[in-house]
Amino acid sequence: MRFLLKLAAHDEITTKENVVKQQAKVADNAVSEVEAATLKNHLESVTLLKLTAEDKVSHLHGALKECMRQIRNIKEEHTQNIYEHSSLDAYRRPLTEKLSSF
Repeated sequence: MRFLLKLAAHDEITTKENVVKQQAKVADNAVSEVEAATLKNHLESVTLLKLTAEDKVSHLHGALKECMRQIRNIKEEHTQNIYEHSSLDAYRRPLTEKLSSF
């Protein structure tokens, strides 16, 4: 009889250990699901930040191209003004000399 009691107690302990193992596995799975959801939310946030940054970079790239175009235009105008002034100086000197001789 004593042997049967020990065997029953052993079976009960084994059953309880199995239940504890199953509950631990369920708890691990639940934690893993929470961690996965947290990581997914973080990934979505980072992806949104990346897309926002790419949009800003695209906008800034366009603005930079426009600035470079304007700088080229101003440089060309400046070069043209210098050329025109130097051409006028070539005509102005002889005329100034002629006028001063009167």
